[in-house]
Amino acid sequence: MSDRDPNKQVRPDDLPPELRHLVVWTPDDEPPEDLPEAPDLDELEESSQSVAARVFGATPTLATIRQAAHARLVVPWAVLGAVLARVLAEVPPHVVLPPIVGSDASLNLAVAVVGPSGGGKSGATGCAADVVRIHDRHAQDIGPGSGEGIMMAFLERAERDPNADAGAQRENVLKPHPLALLHADEIGQIGAIQGRSSQATFGPIIRTMLTGGPVASSAVEVERRRRLPANSYRLCVVAGVQPKLSDVLLSDTDAGTPQRWLWLPATDTSWDAPPTDWPTPIRWEFPRHWPDHDPDGRIRFTLPDEAAAAIREARIRTLRDEGDPLDGHRLLTREKVAAALALLHGETSITSQWWALAGLVMHRSDVTRARCAAALASKAEAEQRGRGRLDAAREAGAREARTDEAVKHARLVWRTVAAVPLHSNAKHAEGAGCTARCITHALRAHKGADKGAAVEAALDLAWIESRSEGDAQPRYFPGASQPSGEGAA
Repeated sequence: MSDRDPNKQVRPDDLPPELRHLVVWTPDDEPPEDLPEAPDLDELEESSQSVAARVFGATPTLATIRQAAHARLVVPWAVLGAVLARVLAEVPPHVVLPPIVGSDASLNLAVAVVGPSGGGKSGATGCAADVVRIHDRHAQDIGPGSGEGIMMAFLERAERDPNADAGAQRENVLKPHPLALLHADEIGQIGAIQGRSSQATFGPIIRTMLTGGPVASSAVEVERRRRLPANSYRLCVVAGVQPKLSDVLLSDTDAGTPQRWLWLPATDTSWDAPPTDWPTPIRWEFPRHWPDHDPDGRIRFTLPDEAAAAIREARIRTLRDEGDPLDGHRLLTREKVAAALALLHGETSITSQWWALAGLVMHRSDVTRARCAAALASKAEAEQRGRGRLDAAREAGAREARTDEAVKHARLVWRTVAAVPLHSNAKHAEGAGCTARCITHALRAHKGADKGAAVEAALDLAWIESRSEGDAQPRYFPGASQPSGEGAA
């Protein structure tokens, strides 16, 4: 850790000159309300600017993260998200959140760093690694893969039994440090894996692993069997997400996937940070002094009363079939963020300060996720318009093709009606006009030809005219005009 007290309330004089404009957070501040069903995103973006000032002005550690982001020209929110994931990835899996609902909850966290291609998502991850230097790091960095492949990041082959046969298979057992940080530069890498039929296990497994649940895969061969008991591993994820490709996560709403992720922006339309010097990096290590283990060997974070009350109230609403059943996922993510903030500052309990700050971070997450949903809606609308234009063009082309076909057949009708002497199949006297039977004869070599369209086209072009008396069927006679290129009949 740095020599500064990371939990000390910031005063303007404590900050470097370029950061003294920050609004200092106080424990009495309440986080914003959850997003309404139809939020005004522009207004929420404006409110998020003050939220950012309150978060990054809360402690010198958070101010340092903001200064580093400004120095590297990346958005502080994105750097903070990557920092929180890196910190939690170092936490042993036996450190858990308390079982207010059901059982112990895992600290496994997924962060979506949202921005367009080239928007600074990877830069934020690199900045996070540079500004918060982790001493004696144990978490391994992994990339996207199948569900079974990710499970193997936490497993290794058991030592060979000296008394076993030379060809005996060895089972997979947990590594001494079953900790991993999954990096995906683009969410499309995860989407591509989800889309492979052979990797259909990825989506369900990664959802389960983000809750620390038990996962396993069966196989005849011992060496291909994989099993991770509940809360026996730590997995954190940092993935770059382009808003118009965020359906990889947002399309899985029914399973609560969007609420299990922390969504933070990699772009800032109101960016006005002045040129900033790189700060002294923060040296972080996993806290050594923890409360005693519980009898079952786990260490459970403590929560402030207001956090426990909010979690219970959300659960009761769900049991009564009231409100949004996915609120529980969002509150669990908030717990994880609060725990990460506490650990980042060397603390081993979630205080009211960390709970309130986590609420502000979740507000920023909600706005960012709403921005992605709006981008997807805009994309769908544009695609719908495009499909409409394509359908219209196809219909216009089809009409033109039908018209060309009708005119071609109308020329044949004219030749039959204007034939001198009468055409070979005529059953009427000369000058009496052609009948429908004559039209059929004219198109005899064109199977499927539309006789009605051909006659209508010939009439419209004045190549033929129709006459009828009483209820008799119409007769067709040469018109006032004739097709171009045709000689006199």
